[in-house]
Amino acid sequence: MLKKIIAASAMCAFSCGISFGKIGALDIMEFGAEGIAKSGITYRCVGDNSHATCYFKDIDTLLFQVKNMRTEAWLTDNQWKSEISGDIVVNLNNDSAVFMPKSFRCENTEDLKDLQNLNNGRCVITSDVATLSIDSKALSESKTYRYKTMPTIFLQYITKIERLSKEYDRIQTQYHNKVAALQQKVHEDLDDIQTEIDMLATAEMQNNGYRHSCGHKSTSPQENLMRQKQAIKKNYNIAYDEIVQQYEDDMAEWQQSVVTWLNQYNFAINEVRVYTHTNKLAETAFGVFAKEYFMFNENIPLTKQEQKERDEQKKQLTAQYYAGLEAMRAASITFIEQSPYLEEHLKESLQKIVAEYAKLFDPNAHKRSVKILITPKNNNLVKLGDEAQKLIAAYNTKGNKETEMFQALFDIINRYDIKAVKLWPEQQQ
Repeated sequence: MLKKIIAASAMCAFSCGISFGKIGALDIMEFGAEGIAKSGITYRCVGDNSHATCYFKDIDTLLFQVKNMRTEAWLTDNQWKSEISGDIVVNLNNDSAVFMPKSFRCENTEDLKDLQNLNNGRCVITSDVATLSIDSKALSESKTYRYKTMPTIFLQYITKIERLSKEYDRIQTQYHNKVAALQQKVHEDLDDIQTEIDMLATAEMQNNGYRHSCGHKSTSPQENLMRQKQAIKKNYNIAYDEIVQQYEDDMAEWQQSVVTWLNQYNFAINEVRVYTHTNKLAETAFGVFAKEYFMFNENIPLTKQEQKERDEQKKQLTAQYYAGLEAMRAASITFIEQSPYLEEHLKESLQKIVAEYAKLFDPNAHKRSVKILITPKNNNLVKLGDEAQKLIAAYNTKGNKETEMFQALFDIINRYDIKAVKLWPEQQQ
């Protein structure tokens, strides 16, 4: 699972332009591709310091295949530009396959200007019935950018990332090795004692019991061995607790080093635009729902009674479709309204977004697109270290970890306005 997460993170890094690399474009691409290769994906990279391209062998999973995947990047002293694209083949033979993604393409450009790194990204995901476009503008700001070039900044990144990664691996390996060695020793000690207990029990059965020569029953060897067994278990628990405590201390120190490093960077998402454009989505959805009806041969002559029955069937199917659509819309709105994590301004706007998307599936609404605009409630930059600290604190909580994590994530989401718009800001002027 960890390898899959690392691979996904590397692919995301390509598309978002946050790949950490060495001096040249080819070095950066190779570094990112190596992370993907850890999950067993074969690749080939070509290029030089200013431009590089990586080609990936087809990726097969249980549900889909990714074909023709490639990444490309350009690097200058003040700019990093990257692209990633591929085709998706869904392993489904039913009608729902038309709703699945068929291809993706993401582009990203970062421009270094004094203490700021300006980021512009765009991702387009297409299917037979819809196209999803996501455009984003963000920036990071740091004193570490002063008098630096883009290749130098990447070199700093990779040096720090590799150091943190090695320290993390050391902590994990040390913890697992200590626990494994302790468990092995305890297992051997308990096994030895159990062997002695079994041997004594056998001897006692043969001698018809064990008694002291004075006639007073004394502590038997078996009882002494049982006490030793309990002592071993007790000592194991103590030793295990010490290992766990050392592990938690080491991880806390490692987490703090991550926070300290990230606190050098301020970050802001200036704007995100999500544009969904459909091509007969509502008609296709209704057609899949009423497949048996539409398979009826329209060319067969019908009697008046048969035509009447057919029209009645159509009414019933249509009513069922709209009932299901309304049920999903109402359930989504209720979920948003009752969410303990969302602030009121988002509850209201997200309910409107649900209503807009529901219209995309309504053949009578004749709606083909939805525009979603995400903007910050204020223009303040945030310290990445502070955000990381909140997530770490939520993850380390001894209480309901899932609730704390959700709350920490939504505390970030609640800083933004997310709303459906008819026109983009420049079109409103």
